[in-house]
Amino acid sequence: MQQCLLSFELAGSRYVGRCLARSFCLTEWWKRGEGRVCAVDLDLARHGAMPAVVVYQWYIWFGEGRTSLGDEPKSGRLKTSTNEENTTRVDELIRCDRRMKIREIALKLEIPKSTLHEIVHDTLGYRKVSVRWVPKMLTEDHKLQRVEISQRLLQRCQQDNGDEDTMHIGVGPGGDFQANNNLFDNQITGDETWVHLNTPETKRDSMTWKHPSSPVTKKFKMQRSAAKVMATVFSDAKGVILLDILPQGQCINAARYCSTLDCLKEAIRRKRPGLLERGVVLQHDNATLHSANLTQQLRPFIQQTLYSVTNTRDKVWIIPLM
Repeated sequence: MQQCLLSFELAGSRYVGRCLARSFCLTEWWKRGEGRVCAVDLDLARHGAMPAVVVYQWYIWFGEGRTSLGDEPKSGRLKTSTNEENTTRVDELIRCDRRMKIREIALKLEIPKSTLHEIVHDTLGYRKVSVRWVPKMLTEDHKLQRVEISQRLLQRCQQDNGDEDTMHIGVGPGGDFQANNNLFDNQITGDETWVHLNTPETKRDSMTWKHPSSPVTKKFKMQRSAAKVMATVFSDAKGVILLDILPQGQCINAARYCSTLDCLKEAIRRKRPGLLERGVVLQHDNATLHSANLTQQLRPFIQQTLYSVTNTRDKVWIIPLM
């Protein structure tokens, strides 16, 4: 009895006290004690710990073979909103208007928002995402032009490979894509970019190791310098071939670009011996100076599709490094 009284004093929650009372009933039942005596002892240990009617009920359960002191699982309230009919109605509303909010659906169908969240996310599997931004909305003519250019490029790959079947492309060392023809070996890509004379250090580059007791390092926010020059980069599968930087204040045009192509020819002769004899194919975007007649007459080019800013190698990995 004293041990039971001490246990009730240490109990900090109703659930713990309820379990202690049931444990005391089980102990008294094993001792073949009377339920009336057990109820009186529990009332002395803590007033109202367990009514006598509940003590008698637990004695009956222990006599039937029950050993668990916890509550039995209950079915609970039946779900009336999460049914097939409401699921179908919610699905139809979302398909009609993908931007409809949960609050609007709940008001229209008179369904609780908590139930509606369960239907939308768990049952139907919907999740709200942002739209994907694209550079331009292509017309049917633009899409047809892309198909034609891709077919001509594939045909050229097959001709250079001497195989009428489809071109085989695999993954080489380092994860780079490699093809079994000479077109990509003879291809040179070019592009222009502005290079600031003073580029501040990025936040990632200035990261340092910090101990828990060390003060937080600070860095003043700096902007790129207004002074900048234009750089033209040409590269192939092996690396950069030519980097041409214009004087400050000048911008490239068709005539200057053709002069740069002459310098590129000499750079190819020095850095890629034999490439000019095999034939060079130059690829760049659809800038005005690239599509000028003066430029087109100088070298064979791969026709570029509209708004394909990532088709050239320089835009992918050379320019971000600069």
